[in-house]
Amino acid sequence: MYNQFYLMDLERTIITGLATYWKPNKFGYTTILGEAGIYSEEEADQIVSDDFDKRTVAINLHIVDNILK
Repeated sequence: MYNQFYLMDLERTIITGLATYWKPNKFGYTTILGEAGIYSEEEADQIVSDDFDKRTVAINLHIVDNILK
């Protein structure tokens, strides 16, 4: 379970002032955590490394779960 990740788009997050996450299946963006996609470690690593402008970061679900407790 904790080898799963949210993907955050830093550019949109900084511009809007709202945490902006990738939706499931790389299908757009959302500022609602409950609508965010959950990606495997392998897929998250690949997406982050393929991001040519390095504005996508992976956030482990474990970290988010601990913050929301």
